Amino acid sequence: MLRSLRHALGWAAVGVLATLVGMAAGHLVASLLIPSSSPVLAVGSMVIDATPTPVKNWAIDHFGSNDKTVLISSVMVVVLLLSTSAGLLARRRFRNGAVVIVVLVAVAAYAALTRPTAGVEDLVPTVVTLITGLAALAVLTALAHGRSLLPARGKDAVHPNVARGLEPAEGATTEPATGASRRGVDRKSTRLNSSHRCISYAVFCL
Repeated sequence: MLRSLRHALGWAAVGVLATLVGMAAGHLVASLLIPSSSPVLAVGSMVIDATPTPVKNWAIDHFGSNDKTVLISSVMVVVLLLSTSAGLLARRRFRNGAVVIVVLVAVAAYAALTRPTAGVEDLVPTVVTLITGLAALAVLTALAHGRSLLPARGKDAVHPNVARGLEPAEGATTEPATGASRRGVDRKSTRLNSSHRCISYAVFCL
């Protein structure tokens, strides 16, 4: 049970790391273009605007001028908790985990476009977040499954039947036959056929 729990926590960390990488890339691009278009800040501002006035007043009374920082941090915690499902779902099928990333980024895109001064260029950080997050999830998922990110070459190449989950044919090798080896086999077969005909003729004469 403890082992399965550690395994689940590892896959949850995959989703969190992929989301953090995507958010960091989007925030960096936004800082170079339009800071307010950052997916993190856009979602945080949308949540602050939708927060009831009594809750805002409570935050101001308890946190003073840091009320917005606390609210945005709370949003970040919720997003990261949701992102754990991306890793857990990607464990069995990458597509399912990718859907979680897409949904989270779609919320950020909506928040960025609903700002009063929003334009099409405000979507650039969100697109960067989506591409980077999905790429990070794909890489981390492959590493978690123990798959190599580089194609196998030479003797490490996998036989086509093995790649499809089948056993190689009996006597077959996992290395592709070269032209020289094929020609050698053809010459050997020709000599055997010729010898067989000579032996048959000698037996017939006897």
